[in-house]
Amino acid sequence: MKGMKIKTSWASVSMADDGRVLVCLRREDAPGCLCFPSVDSLRQTIEAGLLAAGGWALAVPRDLCIVKNLSLPAEGMSEAATMVEFEITSLVPLSLEQVTYGCTSLGSSERLLNLLVWILKRDTLENHLQPYRTAGIEPKGIAPDAVAVHHWLTSSASQKAGSTICVLAGRSRIMVLTDVEGELHDARIHSLAQEDAESSLDGMALEILRLRQAHVSERQTEPAILLTGEETSVTRIQEQLQRTAQAGGLEVTVGVAASPPIVGWSGRNQEAGNIEGIRYEATVAAGLLGLFSVSKRQPLNLLPRERMRRQQRRAVMLQHFQQVGTGGLLVLLAWACLAATNWRLARKADLIESEIAPIRQIAGTVDSKYQCVKAIQRQLAGRDLFGRIIQELYEYTPEPISFCELRLSHGQTGVILDLRGQADMLSTAFEYTEAVRQAQWIRGIQIVNAQQIPQPSGDSVVDFKANCAIQDK
Repeated sequence: MKGMKIKTSWASVSMADDGRVLVCLRREDAPGCLCFPSVDSLRQTIEAGLLAAGGWALAVPRDLCIVKNLSLPAEGMSEAATMVEFEITSLVPLSLEQVTYGCTSLGSSERLLNLLVWILKRDTLENHLQPYRTAGIEPKGIAPDAVAVHHWLTSSASQKAGSTICVLAGRSRIMVLTDVEGELHDARIHSLAQEDAESSLDGMALEILRLRQAHVSERQTEPAILLTGEETSVTRIQEQLQRTAQAGGLEVTVGVAASPPIVGWSGRNQEAGNIEGIRYEATVAAGLLGLFSVSKRQPLNLLPRERMRRQQRRAVMLQHFQQVGTGGLLVLLAWACLAATNWRLARKADLIESEIAPIRQIAGTVDSKYQCVKAIQRQLAGRDLFGRIIQELYEYTPEPISFCELRLSHGQTGVILDLRGQADMLSTAFEYTEAVRQAQWIRGIQIVNAQQIPQPSGDSVVDFKANCAIQDK
């Protein structure tokens, strides 16, 4: 697929030890993970406009993080993440300005939410981000690689509720995760001795069995073992686990989860490149994409809190400008439609008048028809009144006031406008009369009914009704 241009809302990136870069894309037609031979190749692809993402996610190694257990009286992860900010100095001998943090759940007990707090020094994070910034990537989501791998395995493997020891095997290291009831409880990274890889893998199999037996002794449950990663490493560990379990008379459930597919990328060619020996990094990238593209993970995000707040403010401002522009365009279109309708009907009325004028003196019913035409013209003359009223409501109504019902009717004194809306406070509703005093058409608004209504969130809104007489000027 030469010359292919890819645009996506989210992409994740992971870097291998040999300099290759794995990129996962949120696209139905994406081939899993794209493997770039180097950071420079990824940078050139981005600069050439062949790859564009609305948001980037990347991982930090588990070994760079300080992980602490914490229990808080919080009702949800968002509230707990805010409370952790005041507990940081008690968890590590560093100030809040020196670190950034994220949280994952361990479950709840006795009205307390149990957390794993992932703490990372800011200068360590900046050093870790430098190679990615070289490629022109500024992340919106940062997570520990262990959490990303756990998300990939729990979302892709068909495992039942219970305990699982998850193993991601690479060529140079192995990640071992302990999952209890779908929650990540522990993560360990083990390096493999390259000079004697087979013995290292056999030793890892024994370590996994020891971890399993310790879990059985502590929780009185037998966890399953789930393997994924490099095929040769997974096969070696699986065989050693089965041999050791049989020799010890143990019944061990060992499953194998598929790794994300990988396609090489070289220049503009999506079907070239070396894709061997990077299953570990591809699994991290795939898990990252699932974490940040499918659901909001603000409590987990290791991005410094002030950067997240700036991103949120920019997003809110952009949304506000879009709403204002859309509202203005709708008002303009409504006015244009009414004006065009009036113009067409006025032309029609003029045409009728010109056709009946020559026979006005000889036809007894011509005069009555003429009067009907005039009546129609008088009605049509005010067709744009509603558009003017909407325009003035949009211009003079304060931001804390919103409307859910507008109704125009004809009374003895002229056109009557009935309003129904909501305000954030009772005083705002009654001050609305002053707010529209400069308006031309809707002056003289009177609040006829206002009542404060409580909301499920604990706040309240004021529901009010108002009316005024519209004078056709």
